[in-house]
Amino acid sequence: GCFIVISIISSFCCLIISSEVYDLLFILPLSFGLLCLVFSKSFLNLKNHLIKLSILLLYFFRNAVTPLFMSLGHYESLPISFGQTEVIKSILLLLFESFFALMVLTYFSIKKQTQKAQTNVCRSWGVLSLTSNRFFYLAIIIMSALLIACFFAVPDIKNSYKNMWATSSKELITTFSSIQGFQAGTAQRLIYAFFCFFFTPMLIIWLGMGITLVRRIIGDKKIGVIISVMIAFLSTFFVSETSLLTIFTLIVLLVYTSTLFGKNKKIVIIFFGLLFSVVLLLMLYMRMDTEEYGGSSLFSSLSKTFNAYIPGIYCVSGFWGVNVPSKLVTFYRDIYSGIPLQSLIPPLVEGYRLSDYYNQYIGSSIQILPLISQAYYYLGVLAPVIPCLLITWALKFEEKMNKTNNCYRYIAFFSCGVIIGTSALIYDLTIIIAFTTRIILPLFFFTLFDKKEFYIINDSCNMR
Repeated sequence: GCFIVISIISSFCCLIISSEVYDLLFILPLSFGLLCLVFSKSFLNLKNHLIKLSILLLYFFRNAVTPLFMSLGHYESLPISFGQTEVIKSILLLLFESFFALMVLTYFSIKKQTQKAQTNVCRSWGVLSLTSNRFFYLAIIIMSALLIACFFAVPDIKNSYKNMWATSSKELITTFSSIQGFQAGTAQRLIYAFFCFFFTPMLIIWLGMGITLVRRIIGDKKIGVIISVMIAFLSTFFVSETSLLTIFTLIVLLVYTSTLFGKNKKIVIIFFGLLFSVVLLLMLYMRMDTEEYGGSSLFSSLSKTFNAYIPGIYCVSGFWGVNVPSKLVTFYRDIYSGIPLQSLIPPLVEGYRLSDYYNQYIGSSIQILPLISQAYYYLGVLAPVIPCLLITWALKFEEKMNKTNNCYRYIAFFSCGVIIGTSALIYDLTIIIAFTTRIILPLFFFTLFDKKEFYIINDSCNMR
């Protein structure tokens, strides 16, 4: 209901505060509200389907909230390189994608209800096994030692991550060290690539292990909640160039902490919620304080920031005029640029990614190409297949997360689902491939060492 109401308000504001180019923008939030009404079953039982909730929230912000900010900001700070025709095509494309995405989410909601009614199989939400087997711990120890060795071997690795509490606005988005700073084929480049490949998933596991240890030692007490929340917020000292990963990590650890500390769940949500709001507002402020994301007013800055981080109507509208010499070459470069250890795999052909041509056309260097635009360029009317496949993959991880009672597999499946599901709206194909190889696969790899699980079936517990 909230989604529909805000969508109607957004549509009304876009209708009242319009411009020649965005004269029909009100159609986007209004139609999205109608889609939410038609596919209302996709909103069933969201408290137990948090990955689905995160996907729905991003579609809501992209299709309803961002147009609201754009209208309230009088469409300032958004340079226009397109006309009304491009905006109309973008509205249709975004709604086309949203229709199939909501249809997939609704299908899984109905399927889940049917399975629960037929099998009466449920997961005990208050129970997570806080121990693992020695092979898992051995793998973590070995990988931790290797990453520490990498750090001492190539000290410049530290410049790949920023402490958001001691970093200026400009530094947080422009001054990260890159693997391109090391000569191809050198040991330094190989060590740097190895560290970047495993550090993010290991950071998630380290923080999760810290919270688990607190729960085991202190128990379900308020002081344990406070310590666990502080451990989770250590991730803000290691913000990468893709800073939204910090937000995803905090969300995963919030849910994990609230699961472990069931008796103090309200305290977890309140305390964590306050600190999380501070982090989110700080990140927004730091970006709005830069030339790339700043605007003349709060709403104009917000509209530019939301368009940048959840690429929507503005970013899609700027894509239609992109001219690319070879579709085949750009597709190859999109795939190749996402794979790890590229220096060991020489490119078959030289060229540029579709995102490079896109940024050159709109006069930017940091804007992420909307995945739906990229998919439409390669697949035409079949474009929604790509985001729908990612959403399906994410919901499969959610099913695994809701079935397992192993604490570390729970963290891994949740992290994979959140990253893959939200990537459908936030990132392009190259970044999704990079995340799959650098985060999803390592997390999934570590779960192979951890087979100790408990399943709760009809209130009986069986070891597997």
